Amino acid sequence: MGTNPKLEPNAWLVVLDLEAACGLDVPWYEKEIIEVRAIVVSVVQQTAIAEFHAYVRPATYTAPLDPLCLSLTGVTQAQVDAALPFRRVWKDLVAFCAPYERHGLVVSVDDWDVTTMLPAQCARDE
Repeated sequence: MGTNPKLEPNAWLVVLDLEAACGLDVPWYEKEIIEVRAIVVSVVQQTAIAEFHAYVRPATYTAPLDPLCLSLTGVTQAQVDAALPFRRVWKDLVAFCAPYERHGLVVSVDDWDVTTMLPAQCARDE
C-alpha cells in the first residue's frame, strides 16, 4: 500500500443534492423532489468548477408546501410554482453532467437522495 493512484487530469466528482416536499403531515409516499443541485468538483484541483441548480414543480403533491419544509429547505412556494416539472429538470441535469461522465463519479450528500427519493420520483414520473 502507501502508493497513490494516478488521477486522470480530468477526474470529477458530481455532488448531487436533492430537496423534497416534506412536513409532519406529509406521508413518505407523497414526497416529491422540489429542488435539484449538482456541483462538479475537480478532484485534481480540489475546487468546484461548475454548478447546476433548479427548482422542481411537484406533479402530484399539489398542497402548499408545509411550513416545516419551507424552513428546512429554504425553498419557497413561489419558486416551486414557477418551476419546471421533474422530467425536464432531470433532462437538463443529464445534459449538464454529460461532459463529466467519462472520468466522473456522481456522489450524494445523503444516501436518502439516491436510494429512496430519486428512485421514487423516477417511478412516479414514468
